[in-house]
Amino acid sequence: MLTDRLTFHEKALWMLRAIIAD
Repeated sequence: MLTDRLTFHEKALWMLRAIIAD
């Protein structure tokens, strides 16, 4: 999957942004 190419830090930022944007 595309997310497998991201680092743990990038995944964390993605989740944080998703939560904050909501």
